[in-house]
Amino acid sequence: VLMILMVVRYRKLPAEKPLAPLTAICAAPFSLCLVGYHQSFETKDPAVFLVIFLFSSAFYVLGLVQVFRYIGGTFYPSFSGFTFPFINTAIGTRLTWNALRAGDWGKNLSGFVPGRGNDIVSVFLVLADVECIIAGILLGIVFFRYFVFLSGKEQIAAAGTGRLRQPMMPQEEKRGGYQKHARTYSHTS
Repeated sequence: VLMILMVVRYRKLPAEKPLAPLTAICAAPFSLCLVGYHQSFETKDPAVFLVIFLFSSAFYVLGLVQVFRYIGGTFYPSFSGFTFPFINTAIGTRLTWNALRAGDWGKNLSGFVPGRGNDIVSVFLVLADVECIIAGILLGIVFFRYFVFLSGKEQIAAAGTGRLRQPMMPQEEKRGGYQKHARTYSHTS
């Protein structure tokens, strides 16, 4: 229910640009449930697994759309939202492949698609590999952008304005950059 409310909220009231990358975090809850389900139960129910996996995949795709929308633009520290959900989804898909390969219901997939059960299990392996590559690339991009940001070579936009903030240099401070405004608004008795 909460995820539905979040999606409706972001559709009606989009997040401000500095916070928009955090919408990719919506992919994390179902991925966490998928990983937790694989780790917690020895015998897995295919219906429960399928529902969790489908929601996890749907929110992964929505998060990936957010990545393509924002990753090339102005850097914000909120880009960290592009790492954890994608890594966690890749782990969940890899655990799903392991469960399909090792479990009875993975072998019985040929009942759903006659003669193609092993092909479906192979698709999960390819999907897990692709998700691992995407997660690694995103982690590398965000790490590099953070490094550039922390080294002072990249500036972030002032919240909501789209203009770059220019930090005051120490010599401007000495000439009264900050003090000038403080004197203008100070109260004298």
